[in-house]
Amino acid sequence: MVSVLTTAPPDLTTLAKRRGGRFNEAEVAAFIVGRRPLAHGTSEMPVWGPLFQELNPFDSRVDVRLSRLVAYLKSIQVK
Repeated sequence: MVSVLTTAPPDLTTLAKRRGGRFNEAEVAAFIVGRRPLAHGTSEMPVWGPLFQELNPFDSRVDVRLSRLVAYLKSIQVK
């Protein structure tokens, strides 16, 4: 997919490093669900944006999925 994107995707293993060693879980979650603007100009993630937008934000399973994704991203941060 990288070849069709207008902006190269970030290295998700360096989120904390790019923020002075701090991994802000709330900020990462806000980017994932589209509450923060993204570099490519829209609040939709390529391919998955519509799927996240269709989820009911009041469904507790959404929080579980989001928490697991954020935990995974935190676990892959380079030291």
